[in-house]
Amino acid sequence: MDLAMIGEGELAFVDLTNALINNEDINDIAGLVKKIGPKKYIINKKHRTTDLAELPRPARHLVDMEGYFKIGAFQGGKPKSPRVLSIMCSRGCPEKCTFCTTPQMWGSNIRWRPVGKIMEEINEDVKKYNIGEIQFLDDTLTLDKNHLFEMCDELEKLGVPWCTPNGTKVNYHLKEQAHMYQRMYDSGCYQITLAVESGSQRVLDTLINKRLPLETVYPAIERAKKAGMLVHTFYIVGYPGETIEDMERTVDFAMNSGADSYSFAVLQPLPGTPIYRQVVREKLWWPGRGLDDMMKRSSLIKVNGFNSSDEVEKWADNLNIEANLMLHKNNPARFKEKYNHHVGDKYLKLQS
Repeated sequence: MDLAMIGEGELAFVDLTNALINNEDINDIAGLVKKIGPKKYIINKKHRTTDLAELPRPARHLVDMEGYFKIGAFQGGKPKSPRVLSIMCSRGCPEKCTFCTTPQMWGSNIRWRPVGKIMEEINEDVKKYNIGEIQFLDDTLTLDKNHLFEMCDELEKLGVPWCTPNGTKVNYHLKEQAHMYQRMYDSGCYQITLAVESGSQRVLDTLINKRLPLETVYPAIERAKKAGMLVHTFYIVGYPGETIEDMERTVDFAMNSGADSYSFAVLQPLPGTPIYRQVVREKLWWPGRGLDDMMKRSSLIKVNGFNSSDEVEKWADNLNIEANLMLHKNNPARFKEKYNHHVGDKYLKLQS
């Protein structure tokens, strides 16, 4: 019997497990995918938890947390502490970016965990595991500023540094953005990640469907820095229909933005996204490449202006090195603030 679960499976998977143990009918369980023949499946409607307070806390006591800290593969790649606690406060995103799986997985209506529940988890686990940094992995942490400010009040009491490595939308609450960033910094947010994605307005509007006027990006970076935060920025290159001129425009836009650091990722056509469907429909894969080759900067689909996947990957690797060493050249003290001295020296060896 071949079975899978789609959507939010925490509660539905318990139902499935209990039904299997007790030899009960499983066909009506929410989110069930059941193979019933060659290329034939039952696919039930997804389960979506309306009240996130119903969900139990992550069972970190069942995880080798010391091994987790030792590996150090946190989403925020250069943390202030080797002991990081990853937290999610919400599910869902109102945006419709064509490369993103969030609308499919979590839905478009954002749901928040109660701040009391979030802080109960944080306070207890910070003590239990001697945590030195918190990383919030939400897609839209800054969407509801009232919820954010309530949490900032509690985080300020805790006094543990935190950051937003999964990215935040640049143009939320523009009239109050400076105040919002200051509240975040005062509560311990040492670095904010801004998800820009492209320096070409054409790409943002017609290929990504990202509602982001580029003229809002530079002021947001400046406000975050003025508040006291380091600023990391996300960019993606290699969208279907993107030209080499669009990519060059993105690089120029990023390099002149004043951000402290950058991630230039090669587009990954994630299953379930509009871009994935376009790639399959138009047969845009590089020869010999497919989903099994998916990594952060691996090139899976053809990119205008390049002759091979290897050429794209080499270009992206060199671009990331060049961009992230600009801070050392322009502001060595700030570079040292971002990367501790040992890591900074190690990073600089990439120049040679």
